[in-house]
Amino acid sequence: MTDVTTIHQPVLLRDCVDLVAPALANPGSIAVDCTLGLAGHSTAFLKASPHARLIGIDRDTEALALATQLGNGYEVSKYASSKGFRVIEVMKA
Repeated sequence: MTDVTTIHQPVLLRDCVDLVAPALANPGSIAVDCTLGLAGHSTAFLKASPHARLIGIDRDTEALALATQLGNGYEVSKYASSKGFRVIEVMKA
């Protein structure tokens, strides 16, 4: 398995989590990450807000495939395609 920490470190991760997590505190909350990449920020959001759901979008099919493969401890539940974006919905495993 690829070690994503050798590929990319999320920038301002703690600041982003501190900003987004309160909005995801309620059960049923949904976050949309339109630049999913390797899901570093999104994984941190879900760890901080375990009741939230995430919809991840990225145009880079290689990064999307890697994020899907790695799973980051979350189950990839479905795929869709819309206007060139591939969408994955990630839910807490």
